[in-house]
Amino acid sequence: MGDYNLTIILDQAVIANQSTDNLCIAKKVNDAYTVIFAAGSVVPKDPSKVQQMTNTTNFGWKDKYRVSSSSNHEEIKYGQTVTYTPKTGMLPATGQADKSGKFQVTGSPGGKFRVAVETESSGNWVPVFVDPDSHGGDPTTTLQPKHDYALYWSNSTETNSMIATTLTPSYSTSYADDQVSKTLRYGYTIPDKPAPGEQFAWHE
Repeated sequence: MGDYNLTIILDQAVIANQSTDNLCIAKKVNDAYTVIFAAGSVVPKDPSKVQQMTNTTNFGWKDKYRVSSSSNHEEIKYGQTVTYTPKTGMLPATGQADKSGKFQVTGSPGGKFRVAVETESSGNWVPVFVDPDSHGGDPTTTLQPKHDYALYWSNSTETNSMIATTLTPSYSTSYADDQVSKTLRYGYTIPDKPAPGEQFAWHE
């Protein structure tokens, strides 16, 4: 479980726009992007919720997780299982940690409850996934965080927001198995030298 970093470089032309739009970052869990876990803006409407971006901005997080219910949360490692009961909430994780890339919650409550997964970012726990499905009975939910990320530009969405199904990623990117750092640039193909009619785009 290592430290991950994403560096975003904005062309000066992007900075000069002074846009209040948020760059929102989501992590794939179980083949779904459900929650914005990091956000930045050149002109943030609320700096307490959205990081201010400059020409070079770093976003960092750990490959470290905990699962949560409405009552409590428990840290968990790959290969482990957390059990939930209505009386006790989440119990401490059990089982041998491994490198499977998956962990489980058993006795996941159904109805309005959704299993949530959080990761550590800048010393804080932030949600990266809320199960979009409700489960009946006494099921086991397998959770697989992936090193796949979606980036969205949005004027309203911010950190900890659920992602609307109609929100289309501006860009998607993945980390290789041995990769912990990546740099993306947003702007013109040739920085600050647009071709006729060229729009801003992501470059990797």
